[in-house]
Amino acid sequence: MLLLSPTSSTTQQLMTLYDPRNVSGLVLWLDANSLNSTISTGGSISSWTDRSTYGHVASQSNASYKPVLYKNKWNGNSVVYAAGASSRYMTIPRNACWESNNITIIAAYVPLGYVGTSPAKLLVRPYRTSGWTSPYSSWGIGHSYGTNDRAELLLSAGAALKDVYVDAPAIANYTAAVVITAKYDGTTTAVMRLNGISRTLTTAAGPTVSGNLDYSGGNTDLSLFCRSGYSVGEYSNVYLGDMLVYNSALSDANITIVESYLKTKYAVFFV
Repeated sequence: MLLLSPTSSTTQQLMTLYDPRNVSGLVLWLDANSLNSTISTGGSISSWTDRSTYGHVASQSNASYKPVLYKNKWNGNSVVYAAGASSRYMTIPRNACWESNNITIIAAYVPLGYVGTSPAKLLVRPYRTSGWTSPYSSWGIGHSYGTNDRAELLLSAGAALKDVYVDAPAIANYTAAVVITAKYDGTTTAVMRLNGISRTLTTAAGPTVSGNLDYSGGNTDLSLFCRSGYSVGEYSNVYLGDMLVYNSALSDANITIVESYLKTKYAVFFV
């Protein structure tokens, strides 16, 4: 496989061609490289502004819980390190733009193993009792560990949780980067792709929302790297490069555009 330098003219041309903002419906784009000008490598992250037109800000004011930026970590790109054992996470204020029955989440990250025995959450839109309630009232993306070491799309209807997860190979078998795509069309169809390949899915009833996508008294901010910013737990242990959310079920062609951007940026091998 030919690995292209992230600063080469070819790479820059491809990344311009596949710019995720060219795909309609982008409501959140967290890009670790966007922190380079304000934070030194190894520095703690208090705020992280997304690159969509919405300009959402992920934040963490408690020094003990702030994720860390590492530069030139992944094919010349920066990553945000969320060490599960250190309970590092951020929250993003609620916005109606992602309260949609259709959702596509695409993340590029390096799994670093798990902490304890709990599933880990990368991004969660917690359950709430009003607003977006049909057919699901919350969503999330993460991965379970142990015997079910799988990337997951999590959907809840009231107090019932559904886990939709990728079949083997488990993500723990990957020693390098993965690009995970999770899509739900608002009716019956869920799709997950692992490094550009659609995977067979298993759908199973999960535990109650109170233990997974809970809102803890009505707080409905997005939670990054944990179950809920107000009822913390199930922390991720990852290097995160990019996290993108679209408030629509993207077509395969549009998903390929975004995945091609990440593939080029991080030199991830797609079969």
